[in-house]
Amino acid sequence: MTTLVLLRDVTIGAGITAALIVLTRLIFGKLLTAKAKYYLWLLLALRLLLPVTPGSPMSLMNYVPRSGVVLESAPAVEEFMPAETINPNLEVVETEPETQMQPAQAHTETIPTEPKPESAVPDWSAIVLRIWLIGMIAILTVYLVLYIITERNLMALPSCGDEDTQREFLHLKQYLHVSDRIKLVSGDAGMLGGLFHPTLVIPVERRGEDAAPILIHELMHYKYGDLWIYLLLRVLTAVYWFNPILWICFWWARQDSEKACDERVLASGLVSAYDYAELLYQEGRLHRGFSPLPRTTFGGTGHSLK
Repeated sequence: MTTLVLLRDVTIGAGITAALIVLTRLIFGKLLTAKAKYYLWLLLALRLLLPVTPGSPMSLMNYVPRSGVVLESAPAVEEFMPAETINPNLEVVETEPETQMQPAQAHTETIPTEPKPESAVPDWSAIVLRIWLIGMIAILTVYLVLYIITERNLMALPSCGDEDTQREFLHLKQYLHVSDRIKLVSGDAGMLGGLFHPTLVIPVERRGEDAAPILIHELMHYKYGDLWIYLLLRVLTAVYWFNPILWICFWWARQDSEKACDERVLASGLVSAYDYAELLYQEGRLHRGFSPLPRTTFGGTGHSLK
């Protein structure tokens, strides 16, 4: 029951937090940068990561002693009578133990009672808890299977053998202070995937400096840990799968992350806004749409591309 109460409280708190974020975006939308809008959603994730409130049964505040509480002293267990108060002339009368039971008690027999039938009312708390666990495990299993498939697909892609692209890739890594090992491969569309074996996919038609905007975009995603943030959001949606508000908000957060990354690319000064927009439009027509996996994709469609 404690788990269900905790889930209920967190769901209510997350709904209030999401409403405040949306209200902030509506009021200050034109003043907030793309990065600020993206990081606002992290407050919602933080609220879900810290579900324990001061009033919940799991709160640490329950173990903090409260001020003003005075412990009463236990009363004495025994009180002894002084020896001077004992009357020496008092005679002790011995009583014989009763050997016979009273007539009323002699004929009294204990009648066994039949056990009462158990109530037919189902335990709805246990049923709801099982449904929540089954849903969470099912979604996490799907994510894990898709992640393994994506990892295999990325490992099967051929390495980028173009020397100009490799040289541009190493130069950008050094300039952006990305020292971790990232595998550069060729594929259909620009993307970054792989949590433990990061792989950057460059379109086969992009070579040398022509691939620089895509390389910068994906390296920015890697530098600011967007892959791990995506993973966190997916895990939270699996835990709170019954809350449609979270699915909508975290889908919105993915859109904002791409805009924030575009903002970082333009702020770096490594590529002109015109060239970057043209490449976004060209690659956006090949955009694969929504993905449940923690990966990024260069380009977009619709309002996000605009």
